[in-house]
Amino acid sequence: MSVEDEVGEKSEVPTARRGTRRTSSVAGERATDSAVDTGSGGGIFDASESLIGQAMVEGPQPKLRPSNRYRSFAVIGRGGMGEVQVAHDRRIGRTVALKVLLDEAAERADGSRRFIREARVQGQLEHPSIVPVYDLGADRSGRPYFAMKRVSGVTLADVIRDLRSGEKEISARYSVRKLLSIFQSVCLAIEYGHSRGVVHRDVKPSNLMLGDFGEVYVLDWGIAKVRGALEAETGTSSRRRQREFDGTGFDEVLGSLGYMAPEQITRPATVDARADVYSLGAVLFELLTLVPLHVRGSDAEIAASTSNGVDARPSVRAPKRDLPPELDTICVRATAVDPDARFKSARALSDAIEGFLEGDRDMRLRTELAAQHVDRARRALDLMRVGGEGETRARKRALREAGRALALDPRSEDAASILARLMLEPPTEIPAEARAITEKTRRIEMRNAVRLSSAGLAVTAPFALVTLAFAQVRSYAAIGLIAFALTLATLHAYVLGRSRRMDFTLHSVMIGLEFSIAIAAFTRVLGPYFVAPVIALGLSALVAISDWLGRARIIVIAVSWFAWVIPAILEGLGVLQPSFRFADGTVTLLPNIIDLPENPFHVGLVLVNSVAAFVVSAVLWRYASIVAANRETQDLRTWHLETMATHDDPVRDSLPPPSA
Repeated sequence: MSVEDEVGEKSEVPTARRGTRRTSSVAGERATDSAVDTGSGGGIFDASESLIGQAMVEGPQPKLRPSNRYRSFAVIGRGGMGEVQVAHDRRIGRTVALKVLLDEAAERADGSRRFIREARVQGQLEHPSIVPVYDLGADRSGRPYFAMKRVSGVTLADVIRDLRSGEKEISARYSVRKLLSIFQSVCLAIEYGHSRGVVHRDVKPSNLMLGDFGEVYVLDWGIAKVRGALEAETGTSSRRRQREFDGTGFDEVLGSLGYMAPEQITRPATVDARADVYSLGAVLFELLTLVPLHVRGSDAEIAASTSNGVDARPSVRAPKRDLPPELDTICVRATAVDPDARFKSARALSDAIEGFLEGDRDMRLRTELAAQHVDRARRALDLMRVGGEGETRARKRALREAGRALALDPRSEDAASILARLMLEPPTEIPAEARAITEKTRRIEMRNAVRLSSAGLAVTAPFALVTLAFAQVRSYAAIGLIAFALTLATLHAYVLGRSRRMDFTLHSVMIGLEFSIAIAAFTRVLGPYFVAPVIALGLSALVAISDWLGRARIIVIAVSWFAWVIPAILEGLGVLQPSFRFADGTVTLLPNIIDLPENPFHVGLVLVNSVAAFVVSAVLWRYASIVAANRETQDLRTWHLETMATHDDPVRDSLPPPSA
């Protein structure tokens, strides 16, 4: 009779092909032997004593009578203690998973006792994520067995493997959010075991099964540590492995290297619920990064990595996965070398994941809203092609929508690109609001420049007047004109620099004219070719860089030039008295309105020229500094925009690990 005839349905037999669904049970699929720890080392549990431990101590070993209740027809897993078979329950008429003790395991002194202990521990853990035990007995040859619910699905190790290889179907089915929800179910199942006084000690992806209909199962409780059980470890475990850690001796390892906590290696007697928290953290790290927490190597290398600790930040170890930094903190804390630094329970770890998922749900909503604003910004970009006022309105809309999208989702590349494009590409016509901003900035620059000019005039004028005071004045009217023009220009510039209502262009031109009058009058002191051109040059330079004057700059520059050129022409035509006489290759200075004593003349000439040159240089220097500072500010804004439009990986690689 075929298997299908016997049980009425087709069995599922695993193959080596990737992604094949497996039929499994809670135990027996390990590639290595199972060991038992019946010690009573202290643990962190809700109850003062383990109910399971009490039952195991007080309850006698059952006498198992041979039975032919189950008909086995396929082996689906094999380990060091037993093999798991798909079997038919003749009494109830259902298909079960049957774990049968192997002959070689039964020959060991405590083989049967350990096997029965595993069945009783698992059978007393009644939780949806722990495969229930239906029956405990012996087959017709006397070998112990226990029957369990048959579950179908794939292990988390299979899922991680397929995700790592890029299987599209698996990637679509198991998002990070889905994996985290599965992980929460595992945490709560482990927490239930802890509340019953049981530490799993072998939590790893291959012991976590995902059912076909959303079930999550924690498999293989074969090496669980039970609090309250008074049996001592005999040291004859079938899963005993000798591994050299420090070069001086050997130790027995109960668990799986790469997932077991450091204390399982160095202090096995102290293992408690926090060891499972560490293993859960290692599983969490792997399902996020798709790589093991501890790099695979020799047993000694993995043990050393476990004892010393590694960087457990998923975002650093797997930067291309684009994992949020909140998960870094959870993984780092769960896998801390010091048990006291870890989460205090598996439930606390689950709650941390729940807190992240709650924030993630809010983030998904924000992302969806941001996408809507991005769509509106794109539609506004299309409307910008009309030009004129329509372009301005569309640009405003696009800027606002892109800005709102970034406010909702700062990581939105589309919103950042749109915003950068809008701010880096100038419009065909400058909007009126932008012109108003530019005008405001220019007025600030004008006030700064006029204030600097008034300060320069205030310094220059006294030196010029003091120099004239040392001379013998012939025409007080001419000297008065110079003093009046310089004083008027200085006061005018001072008032304009502090006014917010005066017309800057008009009054700047007037100041230039007033100063040019002083230049023209000064040509009668030392002639048109001496000092006056230097002063005129300084005025022209200041006006030339004052771009807010526009074409009006031409007027001031021309007037300051004419202020000394016209007197020179009039002297040549004989209209004005000459200020120079040329004879025998020498030039004689002929002041028209003063007599120049020798010593005061030298001192005054040096002072006037020096002060004029210094003041012009200082004003230009300061003005250039202001312009450079403004330019630096603009360049910084441009850099911000370019950075916002660039989507390189964050620099978090350089950040220290988050604290536990």
